[in-house]
Amino acid sequence: MPIDPSVLQRRHWQDGRIRLGIKKMSRNGKEYPSKIDTFRFTSPSEDMIRGVAEKYGGEVKPWKSPQGPQFEVITNAQRIPVIVPPNGLSQNMELWDGKLCIRRCTGIAMQAPFVGPCLCGADVELKKRPCKPHTRLGVFLKEVPSLGLWRLDSKGGNAAAELPNAAEFLAHAGTYVDAWLYVAERTGSFLDPKDNVVKATTYMVPGLTIEGIGFDELMSGEVARRAELGRGGESQRAIEAAPATDYLAMIEAAPDRDAVVAIWRTSKLDPAWQGRGEEVEAAAKARVAKFPRSRARAHRRASPPRRARSPTSTRTRTPLRTPRRRATPKRIGSGSTS
Repeated sequence: MPIDPSVLQRRHWQDGRIRLGIKKMSRNGKEYPSKIDTFRFTSPSEDMIRGVAEKYGGEVKPWKSPQGPQFEVITNAQRIPVIVPPNGLSQNMELWDGKLCIRRCTGIAMQAPFVGPCLCGADVELKKRPCKPHTRLGVFLKEVPSLGLWRLDSKGGNAAAELPNAAEFLAHAGTYVDAWLYVAERTGSFLDPKDNVVKATTYMVPGLTIEGIGFDELMSGEVARRAELGRGGESQRAIEAAPATDYLAMIEAAPDRDAVVAIWRTSKLDPAWQGRGEEVEAAAKARVAKFPRSRARAHRRASPPRRARSPTSTRTRTPLRTPRRRATPKRIGSGSTS
């Protein structure tokens, strides 16, 4: 029996990471982050990265990650189909020193193992705090042979503001939801401290969306039903679309008229055949027409005739009783008087 989740929090294993940028080398030999307009995948598994490259394009290359040798591919995809698990998003304000996370908080209160209010100060402007927002979204890749999560990390304020709303909205489905993960370019402005001039800038923001689903369908559980049907593949969709019982074949194999009528009546009660009532009725009529009009009459014609009773039969008949004649009562005073 597994450990209770209140004692030990469960989590999916991770197969790789989804990234929105790369690191380049400056002229003085220092690395700096640079944005890209497509998804970049990294993983310790070369086979998984090759599977990503076969589906979304790009060249597989070795990559020296902080955790050790891995593989990477910069794809041509700006949107990919994913499955979002329940509670797939986490978000914290974090302070990092290289590879070490110094502390985490919600922006108001510290998180374990620390206790108490946020050390940055809840009344300090977000951009001036030492802790920065870190948003992590774990998804499953629908089109890549992988059973683990692929985690997308973002340190941007726009992703921190938008992704949680989308993830919480999808969480109302209460199950693993099929969605699209995309990256979009946004434009903005910033104040350049070098010359104190406002300049335009562009940046990439990740997002989640579901196409073809309305709010009512999401709240009613329709998204969950479609997700289960879609993950079943073509064979599962064919099973779901086709009726479970083939009443037409049953009618054709029915041995007599009563069996045909019983099958036809049963089909009328089957929701999967509600739209094919006329077709079933026509098949039933055609099958019934192949049988004799009355099987009882045909049986009587086929049976041998009764033998005539012998005139010397010893069987005695009960004679018919003659009805008793009722006497007419005399009328008083009807005679002559003397």
